[in-house]
Amino acid sequence: MITAVKVARSLRDVMWLRENTAVYVRPVVKDIYTIFVKNEKARGHYCPLDGKVDSSSKAGEVTVGMWADDAARFVEWINSLFDDGTAFRLPTQGELADPEMGLVADLAGHSVWMHGDVHPLLYCSDGLS
Repeated sequence: MITAVKVARSLRDVMWLRENTAVYVRPVVKDIYTIFVKNEKARGHYCPLDGKVDSSSKAGEVTVGMWADDAARFVEWINSLFDDGTAFRLPTQGELADPEMGLVADLAGHSVWMHGDVHPLLYCSDGLS
């Protein structure tokens, strides 16, 4: 329950796009990702950031270095914390390319995991290779 409250507070900054879709506009922070990594370790899953994400990270520090499978499992983990119908997913390419997204989310210089048909795909904004 405490974890769900922490995650809900962390994920409250959303932007509403067309079709009543809310998109979380901030990067995943290390303090939330650390909880996920500990959960994954307990379940016997490997996380490439294990040992690089810990409680000594500064509050609000952005998580980087996540792999596609980790991004998918992270979203599944978040959804497992809520039993009220709250559901999250990775954004689509169209949502990330929406001009309104650029007004609130700083995608310049950052890559973002997006929804793919089989597995998450890496979205790179213009100017990022």
